[in-house]
Amino acid sequence: MVEHGRCFGKVEFLLTATVKGIHFQPARPDGIEFAMGGAQDVCLQLSPASPDDPFGSRLGLTCRVTAAYDAASDSIAFISSFIDGRFLPFGERQIELPFIRQGKELISAEGEVSRGYIPRLNFCPSDVQELAATAEADLHGSLSRFLGLVRWRQNSDATHNLIEYSSLYWRVADGLYHAVPHRSGGRRRVPTMVGVHWGEEREQELRQLWDAPEVYEPLAHELLREASTVSQTSPRSALLIAATAAESGVKSHLARVAPDTAWLLEEMQSPPIYKILRDYIPALHSAKGRDMGFWSDVTPRLKQVGKLFEVRNKVAHTGRAVPSDISLSDAVELVSDLLYLLDVLEGHEWAKQRVSGALRQRLGWPSPPETRLVLEMYDPRD
Repeated sequence: MVEHGRCFGKVEFLLTATVKGIHFQPARPDGIEFAMGGAQDVCLQLSPASPDDPFGSRLGLTCRVTAAYDAASDSIAFISSFIDGRFLPFGERQIELPFIRQGKELISAEGEVSRGYIPRLNFCPSDVQELAATAEADLHGSLSRFLGLVRWRQNSDATHNLIEYSSLYWRVADGLYHAVPHRSGGRRRVPTMVGVHWGEEREQELRQLWDAPEVYEPLAHELLREASTVSQTSPRSALLIAATAAESGVKSHLARVAPDTAWLLEEMQSPPIYKILRDYIPALHSAKGRDMGFWSDVTPRLKQVGKLFEVRNKVAHTGRAVPSDISLSDAVELVSDLLYLLDVLEGHEWAKQRVSGALRQRLGWPSPPETRLVLEMYDPRD
């Protein structure tokens, strides 16, 4: 195949995955095959992980998804050499050769790769990186779509997150597939999980909440934690749940501070949340004698809630994927700020410590007594 003077061939990819939370009924010890077709001739095989478990209910299922992608001849030559242990980049170089780390030559000036060392994917030419990234996204997406359609069409008893682990492989000729290298981790800042702090002061703080029998963790906070949990495996669900958490938080807040509105809020269609935040809530609390001078400082932050609901409506009405320019982690932090601001308005002064650092700094609110540790991680092989 020739296109605009460039020769093209095929690179075959294989995605292997461990699938748990769904099983065959009746048993299928030989598994199943499903031709997905398309330009890449995608094909899926799903079988029990062990012959001792022909249903796959105990040990899970093993999946193989294969496809063939067009690639330029220089990409194919690079991948072929890479599989044979030689690193021969073309075009704009991502690393300089020889490649030396901690005084050891890992890749020679001629491209010979030291035994036992595997160059990172982001050391490879950009065309190769893009090809691998496209294949992995496509094959993982095809598997997710297949499992979702089966679960929906057959009303199968299945968990939400079915793909437990996956790996990508490639080849440019018949024979064995070889592992596609991992992308460099680089240096990453990873926040640690916050555990339970305890002591006399903490016990007294909790006692104040406990002694009010009507106080439970608000549903909106519970929903937001669920959105954060599923954000990696189901972005659409996460976005919808986060928006629902914001709506639930606002409506519950109004019902608590203005009980006469509870019936109306229950019966009316979804209210324009941002307008309520911008106009109604400050007017309501000002009428009750609360100083709302700080609210103008949070309005720019809350304006983003309107954007969140615009995207939520598009995703909910069309079923399309979450737009690539939307960060779910930012959306979760935004709703978290909103919910803790509402907690502050309800008299929970401690909630001032729980809004995000940038907002605390803008408002001059105190930081939490404990700090969330941030670990800086890097791969010494990079």
